[in-house]
Amino acid sequence: MSLFTTISGITNNQAMLDVIGDNIANINTVGFKSSKISFETIFSNTLSSGSVPTSTTGGTNPKQVGLGVTISEISKNFGRGSIQTTGRNTDLNIQGEGFFTLMDSTNRTLLSRAGNFSADSEGNLVNPKGLKVVGTSDITSSTGGTTTVKMPTSLVLTETNTISGATAITPGNFTIDVAGIGPETIEVEDTDTIQDIVGKINSTMSGAPFSSTNVASLNSSNQIVISGTDTVAFADDTSDFASVVGLNASYTSDAFVAPLPDDGDFDITVNGGAAVSITIGVGDSYDDVVASINTAIEAEGGTSTASYDATSNIITISGSDTLTFADDTSTFTTDANFAQSGGPYTTLALTDTPKVDIAAASTTGTELPNTYKATSFSISNNGSLEVTYSNGARLTVTTLPGEETRSLKYTSSGSEEITGTDISQTAGEVVDPAQLQIQLAQVINPKGLESIGGNLFSINAAAGTPTFAIGSEGGLGSIDAGSLEASNVDLPNEFAAMILAQKAVEANSRAFSVQNQIMDTIVNLGR
Repeated sequence: MSLFTTISGITNNQAMLDVIGDNIANINTVGFKSSKISFETIFSNTLSSGSVPTSTTGGTNPKQVGLGVTISEISKNFGRGSIQTTGRNTDLNIQGEGFFTLMDSTNRTLLSRAGNFSADSEGNLVNPKGLKVVGTSDITSSTGGTTTVKMPTSLVLTETNTISGATAITPGNFTIDVAGIGPETIEVEDTDTIQDIVGKINSTMSGAPFSSTNVASLNSSNQIVISGTDTVAFADDTSDFASVVGLNASYTSDAFVAPLPDDGDFDITVNGGAAVSITIGVGDSYDDVVASINTAIEAEGGTSTASYDATSNIITISGSDTLTFADDTSTFTTDANFAQSGGPYTTLALTDTPKVDIAAASTTGTELPNTYKATSFSISNNGSLEVTYSNGARLTVTTLPGEETRSLKYTSSGSEEITGTDISQTAGEVVDPAQLQIQLAQVINPKGLESIGGNLFSINAAAGTPTFAIGSEGGLGSIDAGSLEASNVDLPNEFAAMILAQKAVEANSRAFSVQNQIMDTIVNLGR
């Protein structure tokens, strides 16, 4: 019987050497998890059972001879390996719990800690064997995604801007006249923002032929303000910009020198109401005229205010009301150069809402307008991909307020972020948010996973039902790009265990040899 006992010792300690050899062989394997073997005894041969004490004798212990050893467990050590920096943006490691999820040719979901991925010619994120990385649009999930990560390598991107949440700034022109010189044409493009239009107005006013010192700016209320002493007139051409912004009069007259305003009358209309006649009497001062204007504005329900600067001889009316002046018998408006095109102007409050439409690039070889190719991409700590296109725009995913799924986020070529309904997709869902978000998974018992080679594990009942989430959510770790998780093999411990296994095999071999000699002696007793 002892021969079989020693054979079990040799056989099972040889298995320990096999496990150690596999660990050492994979010391440089990305994401490798070392294994540990554990032993247990086999049934014992009971020579006599123990007995309980009696009134006359004491109790005895059982007499048993062990029948050898067997393997109780070979388990994976899922402790984290050291981190090796590579500088490649597709090399990923998980800083914490979780596994990358990949899909094989049968659409089976597999798990891996090895993040040595790359992007293929179609933009798929794949492992060295070509298995595609699985993405998700859910922050957390009990079922997992079926969409694989794929960056769109070429898209048709059409950017527009909406003012006041209603009307788009359509491509076209409007004209500007400064101090009676002009007009000059300003071109509006479909990608122009409010700030772009402010810049174009300033450039036109300061350039030839105007050389004006007027300045256009955007105030804290999202209103375009034009300040200065030169009169300004806008006219719409083919663009609807002028009508959309609703330029209201906040007029300033040109400087003038006159001892007193001429006597007579002029009319003032407030916000399109009835004309109110203002009488200028002999001897009235400009302060008197200002007081009459303020009385008329207040009577018509306006909130604008007129004032007179005696130093610069300028009457200013500030506020958001639309005011129209008409000369009657007085030469006042001619002297003061009041005109509906006077400045400074203040627009209605504007909302600059950028929009984008995403369409698929042509597959026929004929490139469509606004087609842009991906030039680079990066991967964030939560596993989201951000793709940069040749027009400078960027496409990624984000979580909108109150939502539990990932949505597209587009950063325009003008660095404006566009999300939600402001992103439209022509001809269906050209880009699925799940394409741009890496999915992670975890199981309650990682040691129950079955290794199938290629740094991959299959999910089985022993491991438990998996749960899925994006990086840094659902108890899963964050994703670090540009580095890989190395093997977690502890070489000194492996060498120590190898020596013990070797000695165990040698000792069992010696015991086998001794038992064989004894059997020879027994056989020779009858000779």
